[in-house]
Amino acid sequence: TLLGDVTLLDYFKNLKKLKKGIKLTHPHIHYYSAEKVQLNTDEICEIEADGEYVGKGESIFEILPKTIKILAS
Repeated sequence: TLLGDVTLLDYFKNLKKLKKGIKLTHPHIHYYSAEKVQLNTDEICEIEADGEYVGKGESIFEILPKTIKILAS
């Protein structure tokens, strides 16, 4: 999920949907699917993953198959 020019008001208006995991329809929010993403930038940018600060600058993110075990009842 890439967030562009989203205001704090937009965030609060959609908070209920965000908590339920519902995709938002907004001109500055974009959803993509990939196994590997490389971030290259001319500017220093802050990086957040799943609500946690992970650093800043250029990065590579990769999905490792079969590494998360989920228990369901």
